[in-house]
Formats: sequence, C-alpha cells, structure tokens
Amino acid sequence: MSEGTQMVSKDDEIDLSRRQDQSLSGQAKREAAERKRILKIFSKKALQAIRAKDARAYAEQLRLLKISEDSEEWRNAWKLFYSG
Repeated sequence: MSEGTQMVSKDDEIDLSRRQDQSLSGQAKREAAERKRILKIFSKKALQAIRAKDARAYAEQLRLLKISEDSEEWRNAWKLFYSG
C-alpha cells in the first residue's frame, strides 16, 4: 500500500453512512424523503410516457422535477426517451 492511502472496510463505510444520516436535521430528512417519493413517482410516470411514446407527458414530468430545458440533464433525459 502506498503512503497516504488507507483501506476502508465495508463496516467503516456503513458506519460513516449511518453517522451522516444521523447528522441530518429533521427538516433535511423530510426533504430527502420527499425527493425520494417524487423520484419514485417520476420514474413510474416517465416509463409509462416512454412506452407510450408520449413526449408531452414526458416533458411534463421533467418540468415537475424542475429540470431546466437548457440543461445537460434535460438533453440526457431526452436521449433516454428517444432510445426507449
């Protein structure tokens, strides 16, 4: 092992993740849970729109996620839509 590198065990990673989760405020936890819920809904509706080839519904879902139309994220989302 070279100087300055450390091996991080899986237990250490889990412990660090747990401590980070515990350090979140109640508000941050609620916001994270809400974001997760929104993404789950988006995933379901976006997949339906892709399968139906419904660009209007897909664009609406992207806007609900507040993805800017001139962003790289928007362009990548449309690449996914047209590849499906």
